[in-house]
Amino acid sequence: PIPATSDRSGPARDHRSQPPADPASPAPANASAPTRPAAPASGAGAFSGAGAPSGGGAPPEVVFDRLRARALETDRARFASLEGARLLAIEDDTFRLGVPAAFHAERLRDRTGELEALASALFGRNVRIAVEVQPLQTAAQQNTEAREASRRRRQEALNSESVNLAIELLDAEIVEIRPLGENR
Repeated sequence: PIPATSDRSGPARDHRSQPPADPASPAPANASAPTRPAAPASGAGAFSGAGAPSGGGAPPEVVFDRLRARALETDRARFASLEGARLLAIEDDTFRLGVPAAFHAERLRDRTGELEALASALFGRNVRIAVEVQPLQTAAQQNTEAREASRRRRQEALNSESVNLAIELLDAEIVEIRPLGENR
């Protein structure tokens, strides 16, 4: 018998076996892939009426991102209008998508059948697609929302128990509050 050896990067292996696979390389064709449980026939499954997928616990945005990625990977030119689309809601088995312009809505509506077939194959159940025009927010609306979010974060910092305790213990004062991620 040939002795098993161990290196620091993994478990002991027999010299007669093949070397460990490079993690960046694809799995061998004969490797068994993990299987997903089939969607129950009762109607409960990948998507709940509340708008959150119950299958796998993925948030609706992640589920839509998987659909968008698969569609663009399948035929980027046919589904290019999905790039600007947003998921508005998942209601039962219907994805409600919002697109910024009527042009994109029309392109996606023309391909609804193909998109539904792709989604049904991806998620293992019948999926419907509804497309709506949702104009982009104006710069003024975005600035107003950003200012309000910044104000809320500052207020949360001022109301923080640990911040107030540190101020009291150190006999300090707040000079400036700069929320992370803001360019101010």
